[in-house]
Amino acid sequence: MRDQKLESCDAMKEFGRAKAPPTILLEKPEWKEFLLQFLKKDIDEETKALFLDFDGTMARFTKTADQTLAVHGFFSAVKIFLDKGYKVAIITGRPIEGTERIQLATGEVIKEENGVIEALKRSGADEELINRLYIFGSHGVQQRAHETDLEVQNDPKAEPFIEPQNQLLSHLQKLIENNHILKGLAISIEKKTLGATIHYREVAASQRQEVKDELGKLLSKVLPEKSNNMNFSPLEDQNNEDYKKFTYNSATESFEIRLNPGTTDVEINKGTSVKALAEKWDVKVAIAFGDDTTDLDMQKRLAELNLTATAFVGVKHSKTPDDIITGSTIVVEGQESSVGLLTQMANKAKRQTAAPAA
Repeated sequence: MRDQKLESCDAMKEFGRAKAPPTILLEKPEWKEFLLQFLKKDIDEETKALFLDFDGTMARFTKTADQTLAVHGFFSAVKIFLDKGYKVAIITGRPIEGTERIQLATGEVIKEENGVIEALKRSGADEELINRLYIFGSHGVQQRAHETDLEVQNDPKAEPFIEPQNQLLSHLQKLIENNHILKGLAISIEKKTLGATIHYREVAASQRQEVKDELGKLLSKVLPEKSNNMNFSPLEDQNNEDYKKFTYNSATESFEIRLNPGTTDVEINKGTSVKALAEKWDVKVAIAFGDDTTDLDMQKRLAELNLTATAFVGVKHSKTPDDIITGSTIVVEGQESSVGLLTQMANKAKRQTAAPAA
């Protein structure tokens, strides 16, 4: 046990500590007014909430998801907010518990320790803190909280689409394995309850752009792209209605396969998670942190909710899309600055009149 703790400490040193003060790249005029309202003592007992992405926002990217650690200081900031009566939710694309990933070049099935619970524990969070958090995983398909008796529950709307997804992933696997550019490369498919991720992060750096381009072309012939989820004209199989139930989008060294709300009338994403929690907790003031394409759903939904005040913190790194930057109230440089800002806020936050009910 002692060796494990020392190893964990060494890993945290490698991944750095929160930057104090954080590096601010952009700050809109309304940020200071929002921050004052978010941190002040609330005499009206209005619920205030934090919605936090994990990878790329509170944790650096790693070669594999089972190596990821939260930036040192993240948990202490979260605990301060919880103790002061704020609500805190982690809303992530990761599954809540580990998944299986098939390495296409070898056929090897890898049991991943890539669940967000595993990442939090690996980073040093104890059970007590984890159990105080509301966690949405797999872009909102899964949830875990006291209301679920700390069990992982799937959104029941996902059930009818699991078998069509299995057929789709089997088809995509064959297409990749038969592609003259992609076959034999370190590409893998991670299957989730609803949705999947095609990873190319283990491909040699010199080949990644070519692989990204080729995967994009391959996917565009099978699925509509998320940005235009009702455009079926490029699809090679116009008659396959099951494939039209899904969309794809580019993410960090990967492609995400998601449910298509345009053809299924079912929308499950990080934004719907924010909406559900805001309504459940009767949130009046909220802030979200995010860095990637899938966090745009949080950004958009926050702006649509009829709350007293909202803000979005964009975390900029080499892979952050421009839309995150333009839609953010404030932009910080990197994950250490993100946790640094969160820590500053936690330390300045006033204890609320009464902690909101769980």
